[in-house]
Order: sequence, then C-alpha cells, then structure tokens
Amino acid sequence: MEGTVDDVSYLPSVIYYNRLDNWYHSYGDVTECNKFQSKLQNFQKIKKFCMKLTGILNSYDQLNITPLINNDKCAMIKLWIYDHLYSEFSSSGPYKNIPADIISKLLESWNELDKESKCGFDPNLNLESNFNKMKLLYDYGLDYNTIKSKIEDPTFQCSESYVEKFNKYNENYERIKRECSNGIFTAYCTLLQNIHSMANMGSLSVVKFCKTKDTSSRTREDGDGHSADHRTLQSQQKGLEGTENGFSRSEGKSSFQEDSLNHGSPIFVATIFPLLGSLLIIFFVYKFTPFKSWLTSRLMKNKMSQLNINEEMQETLDYEFDHYENNAHMDLHDISYHPLQ
Repeated sequence: MEGTVDDVSYLPSVIYYNRLDNWYHSYGDVTECNKFQSKLQNFQKIKKFCMKLTGILNSYDQLNITPLINNDKCAMIKLWIYDHLYSEFSSSGPYKNIPADIISKLLESWNELDKESKCGFDPNLNLESNFNKMKLLYDYGLDYNTIKSKIEDPTFQCSESYVEKFNKYNENYERIKRECSNGIFTAYCTLLQNIHSMANMGSLSVVKFCKTKDTSSRTREDGDGHSADHRTLQSQQKGLEGTENGFSRSEGKSSFQEDSLNHGSPIFVATIFPLLGSLLIIFFVYKFTPFKSWLTSRLMKNKMSQLNINEEMQETLDYEFDHYENNAHMDLHDISYHPLQ
C-alpha cells in the first residue's frame, strides 16, 4: 500500500484541528465578536478568529473531536487558540510574541465569549518555545497509534511529509524526556507523565521501518514508465530510559542504477547475440563446407539455362521475321498473320 502525497492530512490531529477551524464559525456570537473587534481595531482578522472561537465554545458538547486525555476538549481548544494567535497575530522575528493587547483583551472578555463557562483561557502558553513543545507532544499522543501502525506495516510507503512529521514528533519527544528526567517541572512534563500513564503509551517508540518515495523523482519516472526509486527509513526501538530513536536514511542510487541496467541490457543482449550467432553460422557453413561449391554450381547452372532459353527465343523470332519478309516481297497486297509461338 502506497502512501499519498497528502497522507499527513489523515492523521487524527490534523483532522481534529481542521474541524475546529472550519466547522463551527457559523455558530459564532456576532454581537460579542463585534464588541471584541472594537477593542482591538488594529487587528483586522480578530473578528474572524472570534467567530470561530465563540462557535467552538457554543458547540462544545457537540464538537466532533476525540481529545487525548479524559475527554478533555478544552486542552485541544487552548492549543488551537494559541496556534491561531501565533500564526496570525504574532510579531515577526526569531522569537514570536503574541501582542499583549490580544492576551489582555481575551482575559478581559472571556466570560462574555464563553458564556457557559465550558473552558478557561490559559495565559501561560504565551511563550512560543513552551507552546511548540506542548503542542507537538500533545499531537504526537493523538497520532502515535496511527503512525506506529503505518510505519510498522512493511507494505506501506510513506510520503516525505509523513516522515518529516514523525521526525519532528520524535525529536520533540526525546528532548522533553531528557528535560523532564532532570526534575524540571513544566506543563509539558505533566503532559508527558499523563501520556505515559495511558494504556500502550508507556513509550512513544516506533519499531521496524517505513519505505518512502521521493515525490519529484516519482513524478518523473511515472512519465517514463519506470518504477520509482525507494529510500528506506528505519527506526530503532528504544526504552523509557532516554535513548533517541528515529529514521536513518539510505539513498537508493545503486538500486536505481541496477534497475536501469536491468531495463536496458536484456533487450540489447537478446537482440544482438542471435544476430551475431546467425552470421557466424552462415560464414562457417559457406567457408568450410561443400555448400560453397554446391551454391556456385547451382547459380551457374541457372544462369546457363537462362542463356539457352534466350538464344532459342531469338532464333525463333529471326526465323519468323525472315519468313514474313519473303512473303511480303512475293505479294505486297497479301496481309498475313503469323503468331509467334
């Protein structure tokens, strides 16, 4: 089974965030979002964000998502909120910061935006590095079983984006394990403990291998009718003590060259060898057997026979012509017909 270019879009985390982003804005609170926009007039997209947020909060009980831990939908909603704030409103530069005005106005207006008090707003994720660690770890927990089943399936071929997604998850997971093993207490360390306490999640390790195809070379080779070059990414199983696991790549150049030779060489050999063999057999038969003498005598005999036939035909024609002329001199008015036999 071959992975598609967009196989990342089938991961649970991607599906759930897309639903939060696109399914509930029509249930938003227009009145409250107009008020919220008036407080943040310098941010033109803030009303659109507010409509999505209030639509999610108003539809809390009907949200079609499956949270990672204890059916806590708020945890995922908070990550969705900060993901939007960082991507749409944060300052540019090496370190992104969400404008303080937005954070303060969200805190100030939260009770109006979340009238049924479904979730609380968490201002502590307003540090990009901590937020990225938290979200990657949470999403890895959501996607772990799906990724594990695909990667350990020897018939599944991952896309490059699928492998990149896993590598980001894995690097973040190993980094957090090292930090938290030193007794550091953070929100993401607590999340790691909660994930490890879940069934079959004692270690987010992946075993065996996953083959991957480079999509650009695959497109070129599909046009030529050739099979694509494979690259194998392997992941070593690790324990809870902290050794890193990941994919190790090995380029498939030699297999591609061998595949090219296998396509071209048999055709050339199958064509040229029988031809050379036939020519050699004819040469030896003609040169070293009585075939040459027999062929020469046969050709000469045919030639002499043809000459004799031509001479006999010429003599017949001459005789008939002479006979015709003699009759013509005897009677100029005599018209005769003499068939040539």
